[in-house]
Amino acid sequence: MTINVTEFYRNAQIFAEFEQILLEKVAPRYPNLKIWSAACSTGAEAYSVAMVLKKNRLHEQSKIIGTDIDATILRKAKEGVYRDAEIKNVPSADLKKYFTVTNNKYHLNQEIKDLVQFKKHDLILDRYEKECHAIICRNVTIYFNDEVKNKIYQDISDSLVVGGIFFIGATETIYNPKQYGFQKVGSFIYEKIE
Repeated sequence: MTINVTEFYRNAQIFAEFEQILLEKVAPRYPNLKIWSAACSTGAEAYSVAMVLKKNRLHEQSKIIGTDIDATILRKAKEGVYRDAEIKNVPSADLKKYFTVTNNKYHLNQEIKDLVQFKKHDLILDRYEKECHAIICRNVTIYFNDEVKNKIYQDISDSLVVGGIFFIGATETIYNPKQYGFQKVGSFIYEKIE
């Protein structure tokens, strides 16, 4: 199942909250960040994180991974070419700094593309990344039944270090976060506490 809806800094106000928690709570505790953008589609979310880390000089000691089940969409992510609708939330200074416009398409600079490693991953069948400091998996679990959803939440919890954060979509709610060792720390952000 692939939906492939994404954009840079999606839901800008919510993304800003994630950015603040990442920089103020997680990064001071774990300077060598490992951030996983699961079900990343064309990579806009992973690249948004890369720009945040670059601006805050955290990119050199950090690792960003983008995964998706769709190999074709991952090839597009690696190309880093986007349309107007996908870059609408990118600040103008970042557009000038990190993108080149050709034929009404926005080509992401290589320095940002090099900060993200993309690979194929199935959230239901494959092993999860380990020792992550932040996992972004937004508007994906709404398509699964409760049994699969519970397994995904537990696997994500197991993938996070204590103090790591899980960023979900605006269409999602975790009704019993303690069940997975989470506590809510933002509108759509949970921290692993145990």
